[in-house]
Amino acid sequence: MTSNTSGFAVSHIELELPWKHTSFWWLEDPEVIDGLSRRYRFVGASTVDFPRDLVINHRLQVTRAFSAGESVEGFLLGFGCDPIPAEFSQGKMIRAFLVLYDQFARPYRAPVELWADRTTGNLSPVRSRAKRRGGLLDKRDPIGR
Repeated sequence: MTSNTSGFAVSHIELELPWKHTSFWWLEDPEVIDGLSRRYRFVGASTVDFPRDLVINHRLQVTRAFSAGESVEGFLLGFGCDPIPAEFSQGKMIRAFLVLYDQFARPYRAPVELWADRTTGNLSPVRSRAKRRGGLLDKRDPIGR
């Protein structure tokens, strides 16, 4: 992703899929969850994880403003509870849209392609018992208007 404007900060991200879905979540920064882990994890019947330096979830926050032309590259990880419809067979590419909202709630919509992977089985989320290091409203945003 590359910012076209200076001072752009992501306040919210949505994924528009070609089917109706009821719930979708982006994985939280492992450093915020427990302060020790350096890996993003999908936990369920099997654990799938990614090194933090390959993931951009923690870099797309309202507290981080981008300058014009600045890029961020990596995996954006999330999960939903709704099954992928049967029409999207194993390995099929799924056309979707990523909608990024800036700090002023203006949407920026970009096409993305997702890969249907039906080989991992059940990756249903498990709540972490780790203590968080703070909440969303514990400190002020450093970005001014």
